[in-house]
Amino acid sequence: FNEILSMSTNKLLDDANQVWKMLDEMSEKNPEGYRKFISEQMESFCRTLSQPLVRFVVKLTQKSNKQPLLVNFCEWSIIPEPKSSDSPISVKCGDLFKINEVDAITLAFNPKVFSEHNFNEPLKNDRIINEQLVYSQSIHDENRYQLVWLGINCLENEKSLSTIESISVKYSNVPIRPKLLRSSNQYGNKDQVFKSIGYVNKSIGTDIKLCQKLIQYKI
Repeated sequence: FNEILSMSTNKLLDDANQVWKMLDEMSEKNPEGYRKFISEQMESFCRTLSQPLVRFVVKLTQKSNKQPLLVNFCEWSIIPEPKSSDSPISVKCGDLFKINEVDAITLAFNPKVFSEHNFNEPLKNDRIINEQLVYSQSIHDENRYQLVWLGINCLENEKSLSTIESISVKYSNVPIRPKLLRSSNQYGNKDQVFKSIGYVNKSIGTDIKLCQKLIQYKI
């Protein structure tokens, strides 16, 4: 085992040395390309530090036991954005957690996805009369519910969480439209919601500021 570990360590060191050698050569022969490459890597690293943001919550009904399922829809910069309007939408399906004995889970999308589904702009007749709602349920928000239904379908395919709502999307001409609820602790606090998708809240403000400065000055 020790021999295998030693071989693996040596291989990693060799690979690292090759990368550094390549970067040194690149900085000498192509300074502009080097700066661009490093800047892109720093931007990517900063995205890994970015905190998710809960946009809304939906309350579904599980098919198996008729119990509630709370789904927190989040935006998170670390999730790749679609390359084009025809490209598949990437989504991170989190792990289940409990809120007062109720099942809950988190879904994360790239922020651009919410923008493309009209979540960043008011719609015609988009009036909210219930303070628990963050978005209305009007006849004008079909594009918004396309994202909701995508998330519901993802839960069924990736987590085997079949719901009454996912069945209605498949077999009904008028799928169920769950209310788009405002995020609150009753649906999971931030630590619980973010931990579901693998984000652990740390004191990263200084790191983010450093990233921003490095990008601003192009290293």
